[in-house]
Amino acid sequence: SKPGPSPQVTDDEILHVIDRVDRPFVTPTMIADKTAISSRRAQDRLNRLAEEGDIQRDKISSSAVIYWI
Repeated sequence: SKPGPSPQVTDDEILHVIDRVDRPFVTPTMIADKTAISSRRAQDRLNRLAEEGDIQRDKISSSAVIYWI
């Protein structure tokens, strides 16, 4: 069965984390470390934000994707 929704973390909270990190980009793990969601859920949320045009994304290797505003 699929896990239920994680504790509510809004898009604005995710965007705030991206804006506040001390790097020009974030990874799903970085978002997970600073919020109450898993890395997998963070990746899903970041991908959706990128698809909606709120952030940018780039696959920098076969297993690494970075995101930025």
